[in-house]
Amino acid sequence: MRRKLKIDLHTHCSEAAGFVGPDIKVVSRIVEQAKARGLDGLAVTEHWDASFGWVVKNVVEEHFADAGLVIVPGREMTAGYTHHLVELRLPNGTTFKFLAHPNRSVELVDGMRGIEILNGMHDDLNQDLVLELARAHHLVLLSNSDAHRLEDIGRYHTEVTIDDETGEWLIADTTGQLVKIT
Repeated sequence: MRRKLKIDLHTHCSEAAGFVGPDIKVVSRIVEQAKARGLDGLAVTEHWDASFGWVVKNVVEEHFADAGLVIVPGREMTAGYTHHLVELRLPNGTTFKFLAHPNRSVELVDGMRGIEILNGMHDDLNQDLVLELARAHHLVLLSNSDAHRLEDIGRYHTEVTIDDETGEWLIADTTGQLVKIT
């Protein structure tokens, strides 16, 4: 069976929560905002460090399992001089990398499978360039909030199809074909 989920794959929950630790109260606020936006999942992608995301994942699994929210730990890193790469650890153990808020010139990073076409914090993305790169390099297009405030979580999201039998994650490419990203 395949399920379609709305997942915000680029958030900074630590900053959004005021740089406090991910205790039950903080995670409750994150879960509440994600559910209020109709999300089925959320990637926690702090700058350079994935540990906050792992703790959020554990707290959700232990205390908020009934929310049905998929938490994906990850991190955002600098790639080159001006590029930001998001690296996610998907539930099946696969790493998925994508280019976040690409600017005028883009350097592709080895193993990158996606690129943001919509980003809640950067409304100046060159969508023509993004589409050109996505087509030329077979990258999936992503829409994410890049939330730095709780109320921005889920402002944009990516539709992800999950195959429950295989654990594979699939996202549509520029032609609408589902592409396995795991």
